[in-house]
Amino acid sequence: MATRRCRGPRRSGRADAEHHRYLLCGTVPYSPPPGANRCRLSDLPALAAPHPGRPAPAVGEIRRSTDYALFWSLSFVVTADTWHAIGGLREEYEGYGGEDTDYGQKARAAGAPLTWVGGAPAFHQHHHPVCDPPVSHLHDILRNAETFTADGAGGR
Repeated sequence: MATRRCRGPRRSGRADAEHHRYLLCGTVPYSPPPGANRCRLSDLPALAAPHPGRPAPAVGEIRRSTDYALFWSLSFVVTADTWHAIGGLREEYEGYGGEDTDYGQKARAAGAPLTWVGGAPAFHQHHHPVCDPPVSHLHDILRNAETFTADGAGGR
């Protein structure tokens, strides 16, 4: 993965044009589970750990990736032009699973560079029950797998 530093929100027009077609993804740290000691919103950055299976660039760091299977719709941004070039999210998916994988593969096929951006977290609230593997979502996963493979293994 290529890594470089971002110049912040007041980047030059050249930098904005450079990232115009990118699929930009922020980190998704998990907030701590609720308990007797509630945390303040301002405490979340110190308490929430990044997802171990996703890139977690430092604040201001931009990291390119070719692993579109890691795309996660919990935290991403694209321009309207890029949204239309990728084809948007498909409405055929229901419940859990498949939609993020499909969108990531469509982004790959459209040539939208997958880029992780440090300092743009979307905190994911802890929830119960959590099953690993997600057996409680088996019906959704099987149905959505059919949707994904019906058009030639997603990405269309």
